[in-house]
Amino acid sequence: MKGLNPNLVAAKKAVERELTLIRGRMDKWSRMGKIKSFLSQDDVSREIMECHTAISDCISKFQLQSQIEIFEWQKEHEANTRLDHQELAMGENKQIAEAIQQGLSLNLYQLQKQSSELLPNRNLSSGEVKRIGEFPVAGTATMDIYEGLYLGKEKVSMKAIRAMKADEKSRHRFNREGEIWAKVWQKDRGQYIVPFYGFCQTDGPFPYMVSPWQENGDALTYVKANDHKINYRDFIKRIALGVQVLHTCDPPIVHGDIKSRNILINEEGHPRLTDFGLSQIINDVSGTPFTQSSIVADSFRYFAPEVCQGGGKMSTMSDMYALGMTVLEILTHQQPYRRVKHHTEAVLKAARGIKPDQPREEEVKARGLDDDMWTLLLQCWSLTPEARPSIEEFIARL
Repeated sequence: MKGLNPNLVAAKKAVERELTLIRGRMDKWSRMGKIKSFLSQDDVSREIMECHTAISDCISKFQLQSQIEIFEWQKEHEANTRLDHQELAMGENKQIAEAIQQGLSLNLYQLQKQSSELLPNRNLSSGEVKRIGEFPVAGTATMDIYEGLYLGKEKVSMKAIRAMKADEKSRHRFNREGEIWAKVWQKDRGQYIVPFYGFCQTDGPFPYMVSPWQENGDALTYVKANDHKINYRDFIKRIALGVQVLHTCDPPIVHGDIKSRNILINEEGHPRLTDFGLSQIINDVSGTPFTQSSIVADSFRYFAPEVCQGGGKMSTMSDMYALGMTVLEILTHQQPYRRVKHHTEAVLKAARGIKPDQPREEEVKARGLDDDMWTLLLQCWSLTPEARPSIEEFIARL
């Protein structure tokens, strides 16, 4: 509660001063003798009337100030009551709004699934996706991966790209890339390529790429855990069909970073490509060529020699080189140049035309790495990009 009104305090002090004066007069009257009291009775009577008048005036002023103070307190109480009601109403309205938004999100999600379409605006800035948890559940050299909830219904992967900032430049770049992702979705419908739901810049310093959560993890992890259940030829063909979706777009789309970790497994156990075009996005936004960045050291074993030299230009033919290395990895369950410890040494060997050693293990042959497959992989690793097979030829020879 606030302090007393200064006017009320002043009125109270005025009453106290007047009472003190009256008490002084009364003391003076009490000390008079009988004769003096008799002779001064007219003066005493007049002073008593003056005291009554003074007391009445002081009491009136005090009561007036008290009424004013009570009125002010009442006004403040009413204002606080109204504010409490407003805050309560705002809280209720917020709950109602959240319930409405949740209902709309669920309806929108059902409509999206029934129509097999994605949201037209890839910039998910209106609460379409929410991050679950403070810490990432997985990560790579380029990004941290968080769990998220899409339209209040579907578990999604939110990939925070460390090489980028959540600013206007990255937003503009993602908007431009959204047209390409939409084109791929219209062509593939999520059969061979993980759909891209959109991007989000509203939570933290990095932009998030949002895609469906793939519970079975990446290709290498999956084949190691399910070795005897997999039809490796069919598995590899599905990966190649994903590459074909990209390479047959107009203009062709270069994935730029094909490897087992960028192939995720859906609930049916089928591989789907992910993160296509990410290398070019990072290149455009950061200004540093993707192949010259230290964050992609684990991709060097899959890069074609021409990608690691000069300007590091990527092409559909460099994708074919990486696809060959990825197939080798899937069939052997080991990274390319498996006996070479350092990534940079593997790059130097590739630049000199030294190919990975042909595996001789019976289990590797049983998975499908026979002489015909090895010949196809060797052609993928040609130092001359034009000598590598197209994706159509690769699929035909499987």
